[in-house]
Amino acid sequence: MIRTPQLTYSTGSVTGTFKLEKIVTDANAKTVERVTLYISKTRFADSQTNIATTNLAGSAIADLNNVSLSVTVPTLIPSQNYVFASIGVKFSGVDDMIFAPVKKLTF
Repeated sequence: MIRTPQLTYSTGSVTGTFKLEKIVTDANAKTVERVTLYISKTRFADSQTNIATTNLAGSAIADLNNVSLSVTVPTLIPSQNYVFASIGVKFSGVDDMIFAPVKKLTF
């Protein structure tokens, strides 16, 4: 699960910081394949509608209590002074991702 997601905009980029919590810890537990920060021009911030993303492999996560990702906001055409952002986590062997709530970031 994604815990305490914080999404912020500063000087042309969006940063997402959060904690990851493994709910299943027995023999059925899945490893984190990757986490992804999505930004979009619409409330649908996912792999289909994003305008920019960044990924972090699960094997590169050193501390589940302190995960951070940043992505540069591209030039928006037509121009708008906001983007929507969300964080997704993908587990190995599971088709769907788990997402944090989408947040509108105004700049």
